[in-house]
Amino acid sequence: RHASPALFARLTSSGDKRPPPRMRTVAVALLGLSAAVALWSRPAAAARPSVSGAQCSAQGSDRQDCYPWQTSNLTASKCMAHGCCWDPTSPSAEQGSVAGVPWCFYPTIPAPAPGKCSAVTEAARLDCHPEPNASPSSCTARGCCWDAAAAVASPADGQLRGIAACFFPWTPGLAPAGPPTTTALGFNQTLVWGDADRRGPYGNDPDEVHVAVEYETNTRLRVRMTNPADPDAWDVTPLVRAAPAATRRAPSPLLKAATTETTGAPWGLVVTRPNADGSAADVIFDSTPGAAFGGAVFERQFIELSTALGPNEKLYGLGEHVTPLQLDANSTDGAGQTYTIFSRDRGTPDHAAHGATNLYGQHPVLYRLDPSTGRASAMVLLSSNAMDVVVRPGALTIRVIGGIVDLYLLAGPSPVEVAEQYAELVGKPGMPPYFALGFHLCRWGYDNATYFDSIVKGMEAADMPIDAYWHDIDLFEEHRDFTMDPVRFGEAQMGPIIDGLIEGGVRFGGIVDPAIQCNLAPGQYDVLDSGTAADVWVRNAAGDGYAAKGVWPGPTWFPDWIKPSTQGWWTEQLRTFRNVTRWGFIWLDMNEPAIISDDDGCTVPQSALPLPPQPAAGSAAAADAAAEAAVAAAGAA
Repeated sequence: RHASPALFARLTSSGDKRPPPRMRTVAVALLGLSAAVALWSRPAAAARPSVSGAQCSAQGSDRQDCYPWQTSNLTASKCMAHGCCWDPTSPSAEQGSVAGVPWCFYPTIPAPAPGKCSAVTEAARLDCHPEPNASPSSCTARGCCWDAAAAVASPADGQLRGIAACFFPWTPGLAPAGPPTTTALGFNQTLVWGDADRRGPYGNDPDEVHVAVEYETNTRLRVRMTNPADPDAWDVTPLVRAAPAATRRAPSPLLKAATTETTGAPWGLVVTRPNADGSAADVIFDSTPGAAFGGAVFERQFIELSTALGPNEKLYGLGEHVTPLQLDANSTDGAGQTYTIFSRDRGTPDHAAHGATNLYGQHPVLYRLDPSTGRASAMVLLSSNAMDVVVRPGALTIRVIGGIVDLYLLAGPSPVEVAEQYAELVGKPGMPPYFALGFHLCRWGYDNATYFDSIVKGMEAADMPIDAYWHDIDLFEEHRDFTMDPVRFGEAQMGPIIDGLIEGGVRFGGIVDPAIQCNLAPGQYDVLDSGTAADVWVRNAAGDGYAAKGVWPGPTWFPDWIKPSTQGWWTEQLRTFRNVTRWGFIWLDMNEPAIISDDDGCTVPQSALPLPPQPAAGSAAAADAAAEAAVAAAGAA
């Protein structure tokens, strides 16, 4: 992940003191948190070999480590998936290096032509050396450009802000393999790499990228980019899209799309909105590479797509950040504003120009308004992968660490119509229950039933209106979900209080954190036992155990909501606990693997875990397994 050098810090807890990952290996930081994100760093079975021969001839101290952490998990396929060289020259007690010489190291790539460096504007630079101690030699060895002036202005700790000193050269990116072909919804086009000397930053670029442009409704245009050799690439659209799939082209679309048709020319997509008053059409999207930005890049672990912006456009959206309603596109160093989008459980820092201030919600939608005409439009990228959106005067660049491109352009033309079209795509907010709009009281610190009862009686004595009381995790026994502390909140104490609330028309509810304590023996915690029996927990990256991290009760496992069995198990826990507590609602505090510490003090023997299904023949997983076996055989030989 190269759009910002601070990605590792923004994706992991503040207490993680491991070295920041190098640019080609960042997706590994996410492994173990979710079964879904493991797809991001899976070796590309169908990608062309990235490096070989003289590019991997570096020896000794000339090798630059490409995999400096988690060396116990290092394999040849993991190394090569990051576009790096693999050479375990001799056995070593500490896997991954021999006397400081790494087994997995960056290839030596020819330095780029000077014109390809000068063609990259400062604001459009993509950092090629985000880790510390960048130098002219280490930068050019990666085939990247070096700017001595920017290096002087950059902090020495490697957390570069603004203008990168070592950056990727300009590339025309993808190019048409031929003209587009008409479909029932719009048109398709196949793209290939237009510049044989410069690929994406990982080096595992697919042979082809397929583009489908679809006129779904009169006001919505869909642009979908996929790698046909990677059908399992993570695609969040089926989970979040509310609009039904289109089956035929809209009869009178407001948007008109045109694409580069010349074989081998830098590919671009231009979408316009003709105006009924006869004035010049509004440009809604224009990814044609030029002076402001390079061409589109599409890899398994990195996607970059840019568009031109109008000179006076006002921008809104790109949540969740602490910003003014209208987004800023300027910065003091000329590098624009970076809006990082990736759900993170944290405080509320003010937005900073260099990004890394992402918050809890992920809303990759940008509203655009021309103040001179009052006409608006929007672009929506349905992706749950971490991304940076870099906004600067005249241009916008989206950089995503994997998945596919599923881009929607909304025609408006009024701001209200744009909002309606967005709601049609992703769904309208749910109508809350009537009592939820009333008066509620909640806090941490209702330490026991007696104190909580005094709060209830105090509210009654003061004649304060109240519709619901909420209780935090101090209700639980040792902070364990679906329990009540038998000493501080026993049934004999809490039962009459809850009955009185219900009789008075007041609801009582409590918190649920789906992180289940896992370091208890069988028979001590029914929720743990039943979840393990149903195999509902998120597995670790290797797939041979469960991913354990520290949350409120200590070391915990996380329910895997992608597994079909999980929902039934979870519903039963809620039903059983509600029969005890008479809760009138649930405070769902978290439904994702947000963690407090790296406490992984839970182990389950391999023999106790249900075995995962074997990969089907021809699947990407099977290809990975075959690649691992081939590498092992070659190493043994």
